[in-house]
Amino acid sequence: MSYLDFIFGLLGNFVSLMVFLAPVPTFIQICKKKSTEGFQSVLYVVGLFSAMLWIYYAMLKTDTTLLITINSVGCFVHTAYISFYLCYAPKSARLHLILFCDFDVVTLSALVCPEIVPTLPQLVRRDNFDLQNEIHIANNST
Repeated sequence: MSYLDFIFGLLGNFVSLMVFLAPVPTFIQICKKKSTEGFQSVLYVVGLFSAMLWIYYAMLKTDTTLLITINSVGCFVHTAYISFYLCYAPKSARLHLILFCDFDVVTLSALVCPEIVPTLPQLVRRDNFDLQNEIHIANNST
């Protein structure tokens, strides 16, 4: 990584950190009033999903330490936002948030692990075959 790449990477990380911390005043207000007051949780769940996708992308590339660090911070911050939101949201909003988070996890899993899904039937068959052989060997040895 060249010197200029590193400097601009640090600048980008600083700007990203400010973007991640922008909702802090909103959450201070939510904590003081102990109510979400109609705020939507979609932005925080989408932010978490985005940070997770950036981490996945960074793991596929080389020399991406800055990208991994800032998006790890983003995952932590957005998880904290979602936790605060869950504490103070009404029951219906909590249900929607949990369903949306579940959808994000399933979507991320489908994007990150596409090579695992087609091989699952093969793994199951192989495990069953090995188990059948072990049972056959155990029965013949007695």
